[in-house]
Amino acid sequence: MFGTPTLGAASAFGGTTAVAPSNPMKDFEVTSPPEDTVSAMEFSPSTLQQNFLIAGSWDCSVRCWEVEQTGKTVGKSIKTMGGPVLDVCWADDGSKVFIASADKQVKCWDLASDQVAQVAQHDAPVKTCHW
Repeated sequence: MFGTPTLGAASAFGGTTAVAPSNPMKDFEVTSPPEDTVSAMEFSPSTLQQNFLIAGSWDCSVRCWEVEQTGKTVGKSIKTMGGPVLDVCWADDGSKVFIASADKQVKCWDLASDQVAQVAQHDAPVKTCHW
């Protein structure tokens, strides 16, 4: 399903057939994807020379990949939050990522120092964040 090859599928004419993987939309396949549902993802702003992708998921993590010109992804970093990640967004200059979480906090991930700091708190889960 979703481009996964089906090897050894039974043929209507007897025997088996091999189905080649299909990717008509030219989607990127990331290395080390999240272990649960992805709730938010964003490509880095055009102010950066490299192209990065961040994704927040229900496995309480935020992952960052570099996306090369060929479409190959290289995992750069991962941060674990105190609850499922509901939204992510980049600062305009691409130096920071903001993370909204079900743990009722908004955090700022400074990519240069690889440090995460709480920047806001709410009485309920934080659904979205925008810069």
